[in-house]
Amino acid sequence: MIAIALQQIPPEGKQLEGEEDTDFLDLEEIGSVSAGPVRYRLDVGISEGGVFATGQLSVSVEMTCVACLQRFVYEAVVDPFVAQVEIEGQERIDLTPLAREELLLALPNHPR
Repeated sequence: MIAIALQQIPPEGKQLEGEEDTDFLDLEEIGSVSAGPVRYRLDVGISEGGVFATGQLSVSVEMTCVACLQRFVYEAVVDPFVAQVEIEGQERIDLTPLAREELLLALPNHPR
């Protein structure tokens, strides 16, 4: 889970960096498997009524080529990753759903 408590974000912002398990990507649904963790490096800050995050996401995914049916590893990179989340009534912001969407969109529809 890529999440942060609002009280942990100082006025000048904060950098988040780490790795997460790929379970939240549901790669089995697209016939792929993880070849490593989701890696992220994000700058997070608070602006008027929301939290913004910018940075990079990446994950290695083992896929099957649609032409030759051989397995290969594809490195999906989202750079820049840009997200903004409203903080109304929240104490913790979860960026995982936004990261999931961007990483899945970075994977090829017809891997070769």
